[in-house]
Parts: sequence; C-alpha cells; structure tokens
Amino acid sequence: MTPTIQPTDAAALESQWQTRMLDALLAASPGVNDGDVLRLVRSGITIRVFEVFAARLHLPDALILSKASITRRHIQQKRLTLSESDFLVRVVRVVGLVGQLTGDERSAIKWMGSPLFDLAESPGTSALELLRTSAGAKIVETMVRRTANGIY
Repeated sequence: MTPTIQPTDAAALESQWQTRMLDALLAASPGVNDGDVLRLVRSGITIRVFEVFAARLHLPDALILSKASITRRHIQQKRLTLSESDFLVRVVRVVGLVGQLTGDERSAIKWMGSPLFDLAESPGTSALELLRTSAGAKIVETMVRRTANGIY
C-alpha cells in the first residue's frame, strides 16, 4: 500500500526542492536547468525559504519584503509574488557569480552591499540596489564577468 502524501509533507518536499534550487544557483552550478528556475519563480517561493535565504545572504530589511509583510504572509500562508520570487532568484544567482570571483559567499555578500563608485551608470549605488531591475542586474553581471576575465 502506497502511503498518502499529506499536505504538510508536500509543502515540506516543495520547500526542500526550492532550497536545493536556490543552493545550486548560489553555488553557480552549471547544471541548473533554466526551466526549473522559471518554475521556481512562477510557483512563488515559500516565505520560510525566503527567510532562510534572506538571513543567509544578510539582505537588508525591506529589500524584498517588509517585516509586516513577512508576518502577514506567515499568517495567511502566502508565498512570494512572481516579481518578489524573481528578485530573490536574481540576487541569489548574482551572489553566486560574485562568490566564484571572490572565493566565498561572505565576501560576495559584502561586495554586493558596498557602494560601487566606478559605475558610470549609477555611481555610489550598491550591486544589491542595481539588482532591483533586470537592466541593473545586467550591468552587475557584465561587471562581474569583465572582472573575472581581467577586463577593467
């Protein structure tokens, strides 16, 4: 007889899958499937997974969600919206790229939060702030790739 998966078991399995996906992005694993990343974003990241990664990445309060919104989402058992999930995935992915360059996650996070004065597009803005938009993310990714290839 096959055991029935209870809703809490299904939720736990999904949280585990979401965590594995974000861990793979953070490690900049080359085998991450873009279709799976899209599914992750579209399904909405759970609030618990969000909190784990927000704490792990030392994201500033209210960068993605305010404390009141987090509390409300817990009570209502709601997930991140499409745009919030997309932003978290973008941050995790770019921290992974920077981590490859700096050698570790902690240094990557420190760099991401520091003002970037050598950006003609937006001097003094942090990489984290630039990640709010896909255009800003492209600027950061280009900068990281150029630095990785020795182009300054």
